[in-house]
Amino acid sequence: MAAWSWKVEDPAANARLNLRYEPGCWGDLLKGVWAIAVARHLAAQSGGARLRVLDPFAGAPTYPLVPGTLARLEALRTGPAGADPLVRALLERVDADRGEGLASAAHLVQDTLGPACELSVFDLDPGRRAAWSAHPGVRLLPIESGEQALAAEADLALVDPYDFQAVWPSLRARLAAQPDAPVLIYLFNHAPKSAGALRDYRGLRRDLEAALGAARSLLVGRVPSDALLPRAWHELLLGGPRELLAPLAAPLRAATTAIARQLADEGAFEAVS
Repeated sequence: MAAWSWKVEDPAANARLNLRYEPGCWGDLLKGVWAIAVARHLAAQSGGARLRVLDPFAGAPTYPLVPGTLARLEALRTGPAGADPLVRALLERVDADRGEGLASAAHLVQDTLGPACELSVFDLDPGRRAAWSAHPGVRLLPIESGEQALAAEADLALVDPYDFQAVWPSLRARLAAQPDAPVLIYLFNHAPKSAGALRDYRGLRRDLEAALGAARSLLVGRVPSDALLPRAWHELLLGGPRELLAPLAAPLRAATTAIARQLADEGAFEAVS
């Protein structure tokens, strides 16, 4: 069976885009909120030192602002979640970048940190690697897989393969070897689909927490995949030293809860005249 892919209306553009999910979904927007928050916090803690950011599954620097993305951004802008300061920070960044498209998480981190950012990236797709090569201030890693990159030292690692749960066994030892760096993981959590999927998710969480170790904490935020048909969760998992992550718990919880509540409220009631 051919792998599922998300397509735009222009058939000629699909080969270039090579997308397996819709860019600018609620998961992308939540990841952007978390990425900006983490980058700001690290900058405040660094005292102006340069920060090594690693994204071994970087995708493209930017993605097209398709109608679905624009609708979600407008919903955040006009809805109650838009009052949250971290959500507003994402919306302001999107507005500033509107001519380029929707910035990826690595792009958002780089923009937030400015000259202090040493960004190293990799992606399996040669077109996306070429796009990053042309992007200022970025080092393209000379490797053959994203898993290899996680051996590199970093001050922040972004981990978003297409299916984190599927590749977790190959990532486990490498993530465990990053004791001092925060790791921001995106997971498309299928737990709502079945009892078996929920069991698999719980097993993944136990294994991930064991790999992080007792000295590191884990912050987890999730929003439904859709207001009307929430068949999965978009989930962000931030692991790292307890004392470093502790100040992030309250603002990340507030921003994630605001988005999740807005989606729940949107899907809860309709009045059709």
